[in-house]
Amino acid sequence: MKKYFQILGLNENASQDEIKKQYRKLAMRLHPDRNPSPKAKEDFLTLTEAYEILTGKKPAPKTSRSVSKSADKTAEERVKEAKKRIFEQQEKERLENERYFQSLFRGRKWKMLKLTAVLGLILSALILSDYFIPYHLQETRITHYTTKVDNGGHFVARNLVFTTEEESYYLDKMDFKLFGEFPDVFVVKTWIFHNPIALLSDQKTAIQAYPIIFSFYSVHWIILLVFLLPIFVLTIKRRTVWYTILYQIALYISSSLMLIYLLSNDRWAHLLTLGFL
Repeated sequence: MKKYFQILGLNENASQDEIKKQYRKLAMRLHPDRNPSPKAKEDFLTLTEAYEILTGKKPAPKTSRSVSKSADKTAEERVKEAKKRIFEQQEKERLENERYFQSLFRGRKWKMLKLTAVLGLILSALILSDYFIPYHLQETRITHYTTKVDNGGHFVARNLVFTTEEESYYLDKMDFKLFGEFPDVFVVKTWIFHNPIALLSDQKTAIQAYPIIFSFYSVHWIILLVFLLPIFVLTIKRRTVWYTILYQIALYISSSLMLIYLLSNDRWAHLLTLGFL
């Protein structure tokens, strides 16, 4: 069998999928209708025979009798049969792909994707609204802070403050007066989802703002793209590999992120009360 693997340019450990993929690649190159070379027909027949033997569609010749039987057929007949087999294989793969994509466009997964798309549109609209609706101001006091955070065994520079409500915020910058002299602050939060934006500190001569980082608010534009992905997938409906990848991301990752977003920091409760609680 070694020579048949060599004809396809594969090693003897090649899988059936690798054999089929390599055969399709070489068959398109050596097909007599595409390749004008006088040797193309002979190479095409040799390639097809090797493929059929390796995939079990045809037994390997063992006796001179079997060789003579195959020699009874003319080259034209063998080419015609090979073309027919290629067409049948391509048609089979086309039908399998069509069945797969039809399974994506109907049934339980498709219904789940529709629900995810509706939820994503609602959340995206509310997140955008949070940029224009007046903010909440929550009065609190900083109890302690740190400028180094343990990150898996090694410490990294991070400005992290803790408040009397047992909440913690990463700050873009840290002024030590914030804890030593002016620990009483206001947390600026969006109206609907109560996402923290910044700390406001009244430092007598001026009100100092300390932007909060590493929060959902700081990456809202990325979140919006993920939340809107399901409606995009519903709209385009393509039969491509990239569409399949986007479909799976929208179905599982987008829906999971929406669930995390609503459950963390009681955003579901803020949503039900339109931000009043």
